[in-house]
Amino acid sequence: MTVTDASYTFAIISAIFSAVLLYHSITIEDRKEGEKFFILSILFMIAAFSGIETGLWASGNDMFELIVSPWVPLGFFFGVCYFTIIYLSEYYFHNRKIWVIVIIFSLTIFMIAYVFGCMDCIQFS
Repeated sequence: MTVTDASYTFAIISAIFSAVLLYHSITIEDRKEGEKFFILSILFMIAAFSGIETGLWASGNDMFELIVSPWVPLGFFFGVCYFTIIYLSEYYFHNRKIWVIVIIFSLTIFMIAYVFGCMDCIQFS
């Protein structure tokens, strides 16, 4: 199994965990308890994003350049994920802090990766 296959497998497993936790956070009766599962779901969603990024990197593509280019499927995927986080945290959990932190964290990571252009910072020996 190559690094690309392993990272895509990791991304798929993380996305499945994220979807299950997201469903559980919505269907649970206690909203405070559901909010904890929602935050855990967001962490697994971030892990899925990193698996996608690692898989693209291992195959020679830079995800951060693909996001800003007019490549619709990847941008649409990330847009839907962020819209889901914003919608659920704002209208279901009534907690604005969750999505503001996620957006600030994502923009910080994006700026660091895009400005420094660190595609070859991680190298396998």
